[in-house]
Amino acid sequence: MIGIAIIVLVYASYHRIIATTKSSSSVQSSQPLTTDVASEHLHGIDVSHYQGSVDWQAVAETFHFAFIKATEGKHYVDPQLRNNINEIKDTSMNFSVYHFYTRDTDPVEQARHFLEHTSAYDFTLPPVLDIEVHPGKDLAGFHDDIQQWLDKVSESTGCTPIIYTNKSFWKKYLKMRFSDYPLWISDYTSDQGKIAGIPWSFWQYSDNSIVHGIGGHVDQSLYRGNEQSMRELGSCRV
Repeated sequence: MIGIAIIVLVYASYHRIIATTKSSSSVQSSQPLTTDVASEHLHGIDVSHYQGSVDWQAVAETFHFAFIKATEGKHYVDPQLRNNINEIKDTSMNFSVYHFYTRDTDPVEQARHFLEHTSAYDFTLPPVLDIEVHPGKDLAGFHDDIQQWLDKVSESTGCTPIIYTNKSFWKKYLKMRFSDYPLWISDYTSDQGKIAGIPWSFWQYSDNSIVHGIGGHVDQSLYRGNEQSMRELGSCRV
């Protein structure tokens, strides 16, 4: 009987710790991080309609933040945008939205499209510009267009937008002009040393994590900082 009681006490204590501590222990990924890297950063995800209906209450048991796809170009609106925002805002997670930039559309029109479909919501993280399209031959013009989007959204929200891109694209096309902006870098690896020297605030290290509350795979990221510094990024009225 004494042995059974000890087992029960150990089991209960273990589950109290799990219930009160957000970690990556319930997440499966092909890029498992080392224990020290996983524990020293805050964990987050990003979603679009590809993830379908998300159980945000379940996700919030493990994760601290999320980025939700809002728009693309000057016409597209993610069909899960409204549902995702309405449900995540009732959790403890920090969150914001992102726009996928297209090169063949006026950047100010893209910014207006983004703002039009997100203006009804309050966010706890700055908006994000996802830049992955090839700049073409006119790199200076590409930079100027991106700057127009960033300026328009910054003026409207009062927040400095975050730039999302992959490591190669950042080094080749963006760092020479946009190093002063918060950076969300994509590099699918478990080795943090591979992004050493890059001034990232967020690091998307996996694109195929399995997360409780989401059907199928999802991107997973880390925030380099604590909850206080994340809050200091500023609440935004898009």
